[in-house]
Amino acid sequence: MSVKLFAKIGATLKISRKRTEETVEYSYSALSDLLNVVNRVFDECNEVLRSEKTQEWIVVVEDFEKLGVEVEPLRRLFFDYRSLFEQLKCHLLFVIPVGLAYTEEAEKMPFGPQRQFMIPDIAVYTKKEYEPDEKGLGALKDVIDRRIEPGLLDETLARSLAIASGGNLRDLFDLLTRAGIAAEARGAARIGRPDALEAVQALRSSYRFRLGESDYGGPEAIKITDKMAKLADVYSGDPKAQIPDKTLYVLLRQRMVLQYNGNYWFGVHPVVVDILKELKDTGSIEPDGPGGSDLRGH
Repeated sequence: MSVKLFAKIGATLKISRKRTEETVEYSYSALSDLLNVVNRVFDECNEVLRSEKTQEWIVVVEDFEKLGVEVEPLRRLFFDYRSLFEQLKCHLLFVIPVGLAYTEEAEKMPFGPQRQFMIPDIAVYTKKEYEPDEKGLGALKDVIDRRIEPGLLDETLARSLAIASGGNLRDLFDLLTRAGIAAEARGAARIGRPDALEAVQALRSSYRFRLGESDYGGPEAIKITDKMAKLADVYSGDPKAQIPDKTLYVLLRQRMVLQYNGNYWFGVHPVVVDILKELKDTGSIEPDGPGGSDLRGH
């Protein structure tokens, strides 16, 4: 009985192994077939467009973060299958997820670093001196005016929200949305200081959670003391802090450190500066130091 049982188990394992090998082989074959079909579609589409408008199609792929795609499938797409992009017969524009762009493997992205372009955040403060960057704030004010009717938000509060966003457009839109909801909840006809303050406090809370340590950080988990030390060095303008390392990459992915225009310098997000000022016992940033948001009431 036992001999027959083991023989049956052995036969089952052989069949299972064979099926697995066939499945893997088929998946690669299907991928190659799919690539050929996609290229034929692009060839046909480009031929039609060239004949009518002497133009060609460009495919734009973005919003990976908004779609909630996990990091590991994206890593495989951009790194493990990067050769497939070279075989596509079309013009491609990928908005690379922040989580992949700020990694040690970033240079392995498809097409090489010479064909990658960084779109930096908009500076709200000048480097080192932390004086308001009027050019950057003017650009952010233009963005706000295109999103919100001028009568719903006065210029002073618009400027404050722009500063609190750190020039990160996603944070700016989040602040505007939260402030608008807060104004609506209290039955106000326009956004007031309490609404803007509520929005900034909510954003500050989300960054405070990011600053802490987590049990699910895996091998990339960085201690809070290392994060705060790096943030203090970036804030003070230490040249060595501008050279990316593991800690800086994590802070960039968490958007606590932002990459700005000009010479692509790094700066600490204003609401994170607020948080570090509150942690007086650390001595990292003085409570009356510049560079934070100007909406800090309670």
